[in-house]
Amino acid sequence: GVALTIGQAVYISAANTVEAALADNVTTSGVVGLVADASIADGANGYILTDGTLVSTDWTAVVGATTLTAGSVYFLSDTAAGELTTTVPTAPGSFVTRVGTAINTTTLEVTISRPIKL
Repeated sequence: GVALTIGQAVYISAANTVEAALADNVTTSGVVGLVADASIADGANGYILTDGTLVSTDWTAVVGATTLTAGSVYFLSDTAAGELTTTVPTAPGSFVTRVGTAINTTTLEVTISRPIKL
């Protein structure tokens, strides 16, 4: 595993641990929640938000920008593990997993959908 950062999308691995999710296959696209702690070290315990609102003052590690785009829907990335994107994955074999909607520039309303294969 690897260390995880607040806001990263995770799935439950075969080893029964959480790992950074990726929308490129059925196993890793099944998002169970977002990291709710500032960070979780590899092998450490931490909190995962499965529903509700997640607030962060810096979303850089997750969306590539300090802030969210208010009103935008965020999906699991099919190119960068744990990251979210406002661009729906379109590559054949990828999965579309809606993760939530930005209420404002710092808050994501987490509403995870089941992955849909392209």
